[in-house]
Amino acid sequence: MAVASHPIQYFAPFYRAIARHSGIRFQVTFSSRHGAIESLDREFGTVFKWDSDLTGGFENSFINASANLPTSTFKLLFLKKLSRRLTATNVDAALIGGYTSPIDRATLLLCLLRRIPIVLRPKGNDEAGSSGRRILRQTIRSLFLKWLYS
Repeated sequence: MAVASHPIQYFAPFYRAIARHSGIRFQVTFSSRHGAIESLDREFGTVFKWDSDLTGGFENSFINASANLPTSTFKLLFLKKLSRRLTATNVDAALIGGYTSPIDRATLLLCLLRRIPIVLRPKGNDEAGSSGRRILRQTIRSLFLKWLYS
């Protein structure tokens, strides 16, 4: 099972490739339809929808039917629903696309608590810019990443 905040254009081909392998039952759980249906993107500052199929070719489901990305209230609901899905579907491993978003962190926590192996495919660089960061924060981040990748 893969868990993602929303359908992301550069992950769709990756998910399809995994789903094509025989012997692997693969599904993706998204927290929202953001990007797959017309919605406001705060980072882009505009309403948009990707012009390609982001969910075809692999089994998928949505915890939230809307395009809204998680709010504080929704995060608790997401955690509860994801917990049920991880238990109900007898997941062998969880594929997570990062460790920085609340959805990624919630998935990491639930997998650790349930002893579900984690396959981590981060979107960014672990050594991303440290300018302006405090030494304590850098040290904690470094220790967390060493633990996460061990």
